Amino acid sequence: MTFDQRVNDLRVRMEVTRVLHEMPKPTLAVIPGPAAGAGLSLAMACDLRISADDAKLTTAFSKVGLSGDFGGSYFLNHLVGAARARDMYFTGRVVSAADALQMGIVHRIAQR
Repeated sequence: MTFDQRVNDLRVRMEVTRVLHEMPKPTLAVIPGPAAGAGLSLAMACDLRISADDAKLTTAFSKVGLSGDFGGSYFLNHLVGAARARDMYFTGRVVSAADALQMGIVHRIAQR
């Protein structure tokens, strides 16, 4: 697969985030466990997010030397504010479900 094909493939996959965010019907993300990188971005694109009580959330991109993708930097900024979003993106900090609720990343926590 050429570089151009890989870039195009990534663009097509990232389109799902926009579709989730712009969908005319409500979207719900259920986070049953860890949500990292693109998985967190996909969840943040939804209208409502419910996580398990033991879920862990992280942007993860800094740990592999990449900038955020799948719309995560846009959504996280809007959910928690620029300073907290930068902290999560720059440090790769892992956030517990309780902290994610307090920060406004998730709306509810479900007990297992």
